Amino acid sequence: MHPKLLYFRHKLFRYRQVEQDIAQRQTSLLDIGCGDGENMLRFQQASLEKVGIEVSFSRLQTAQRQGLVVQQASGTALPFADDSFDMLYIAHVLHHVAEFDTVLREIERVVVENGVVFVVETVTDHPLLRLARWLHPVWQGDEVEANWRYSQLYEMLTAHNFRVERTERYNVLFFLWEMLPLAFWPFEIFTPLFVYLDLFFARFAQRYSAHCYFVLRRTNT
Repeated sequence: MHPKLLYFRHKLFRYRQVEQDIAQRQTSLLDIGCGDGENMLRFQQASLEKVGIEVSFSRLQTAQRQGLVVQQASGTALPFADDSFDMLYIAHVLHHVAEFDTVLREIERVVVENGVVFVVETVTDHPLLRLARWLHPVWQGDEVEANWRYSQLYEMLTAHNFRVERTERYNVLFFLWEMLPLAFWPFEIFTPLFVYLDLFFARFAQRYSAHCYFVLRRTNT
């Protein structure tokens, strides 16, 4: 994608600056459900040891071709010892997993005490997204197993040994637009317009956001 178009997308996906600031202070990162490695490629810190896991072999191969260290595994049974990582990253994965509580327990196990867990998720507070999920509960070939709202996701995460250090909701309008460029890439030239429209509507309609992120700290209590 053209750098100028990425610039506008990053204005909306503000968590990306937050994730980079946090990663600067870490030494090891595990990306659960890393896909083709798109998220891992953003972490360019020389001192950060990165590992990804992915259940899809075809996606895993794409990540490997980009020089990333990835292996085929599931978040329900992480192939790592206790306290192996000081940062764990999981983006738009939990709602595709039926046993998400098992995944969260595994995350607790492999992240060090006071380590960072960075969660990016889709939530269904927007009525149009709830309708879309009901009509087509699949995204890029993966079944959607959970349709929680922001408050439900918050409760689910804090039911485990995680303290919410920071959280934010975003994407009030853009999710309705972004599927068109995926189907026909020339539409991407209109992306800046929809980014600014989204930022405007988010001022008074943030509760209808389709996405959110959480910065969590693993605790012992």
